[in-house]
Amino acid sequence: MPGQSGMTGRPKMNQQGTSMNKVFYVPGTAHAIDYAREMPDGRIISYWQGRTLEEIAEDHPGAILCDEAEFLRQQSAALKQPPQAITEREYYEALEVIPPLNWRGAAGFESFMFCEFYSGNVTYIYVRNRASGQHWRLRDDAGLSHDDIVRRVTAQPGGEA
Repeated sequence: MPGQSGMTGRPKMNQQGTSMNKVFYVPGTAHAIDYAREMPDGRIISYWQGRTLEEIAEDHPGAILCDEAEFLRQQSAALKQPPQAITEREYYEALEVIPPLNWRGAAGFESFMFCEFYSGNVTYIYVRNRASGQHWRLRDDAGLSHDDIVRRVTAQPGGEA
């Protein structure tokens, strides 16, 4: 059907040009179960298996049907990890494996992001305290500024500025 999600792989769009796709998903998890499609009779079923929400919930307790944008927000939150102390060697191995993204230094700290993203807009971020020699890794949104990254690290026990 023109304008519908379906075999073409094109998402349904509203008049504002944003996606109207629906996703079957268990809140708190990092992966969608399936996309949804509306049948001519109005039933909503999963794209690949043709299952209803009730049928999906038998295998995936707590499954819901939500907008794709909401799923992506929840997925991003589920994928993030707080700063964890790492060794100097781990820091430099990450720095040297592929070109860094957003490599910054200010306020006594240096940070960079992995240019290969973990999922969506979530990537690994590496931080070094120049004065103390401490190093951290976190998994978070690639849109974070250097100052936001430093705030996350210094909020951790032992992450003094």
